[in-house]
Amino acid sequence: MSRNINKEQLAEVIEQKLAAYFAATPLITSLQRGRWALTTVAIKEFISRLGRDLEFEVSASGCSNAGQEWLYDMVWYEVADGYMTRLALAGECELTSPQLPVDDDFTKLVQARADVRLWISAPKNREIADTHLANCKRYAATFPGAMPGDTYVLVSCDWTDKITIVERFVVGQEALAN
Repeated sequence: MSRNINKEQLAEVIEQKLAAYFAATPLITSLQRGRWALTTVAIKEFISRLGRDLEFEVSASGCSNAGQEWLYDMVWYEVADGYMTRLALAGECELTSPQLPVDDDFTKLVQARADVRLWISAPKNREIADTHLANCKRYAATFPGAMPGDTYVLVSCDWTDKITIVERFVVGQEALAN
């Protein structure tokens, strides 16, 4: 299946599956109890299973049945003749409240040549979440290596107001989103 799914379809699947996961998972409760590391692993396990279900090779630190982390917290990729031929997903999951204007790990994603870049963060409140997401979008769109069509799925788990936002952002479509 992975070879037959294009970037737009992949982003849609990721966005839908993560929205359902975060709607059904008591992430906010875990965060409030200080279980940051366990919660991060649970999220990465879910994303790793999704990648394998889509028939990608998967690497993610701390996850069962996934190769070791390299550069990004999570990656999905394809290999042919011993060479990586596609980087389908590059993801970062940082559940401490993000640094402003953008978290250091988000800066790794803007340079990734992945079909989809996944960013998961946990701001302290809706105001920080809104500011952080706006800054991420601005940075993604203005990064000198950005290309029209660069696709992001942004997840923001606001642990004070107990709101999770899952949204797609595509470079070059900023005016359409506003």
